[in-house]
Amino acid sequence: MKIVLACLTLPVVLAACAAPSADSLSSAHITPQQCQDLAALKAGAAPTHQRLTSEVAVLLTADYNPVTEADTYPGSFHHAQRRVDYWYANDCRNVRLE
Repeated sequence: MKIVLACLTLPVVLAACAAPSADSLSSAHITPQQCQDLAALKAGAAPTHQRLTSEVAVLLTADYNPVTEADTYPGSFHHAQRRVDYWYANDCRNVRLE
């Protein structure tokens, strides 16, 4: 019985994890400076302190907490990264690397 219940609920849980939440669709979550830093990192630029700090700040904004979610790593990190990728695609459309 437990296996059947798990098989029925797993697709729902996976769909909920993959879909962006309603709050992530409402407004910009990444600042222009963070967009610049993330774009530079994606382009292979040197990982400076500022760029890495921006990346961590965006992950924390995406509800990733490495201290409290140590038991669920890497799943919680990947979920936050997907949310950041979604935000980046929407908030950083006009980013020009400096």
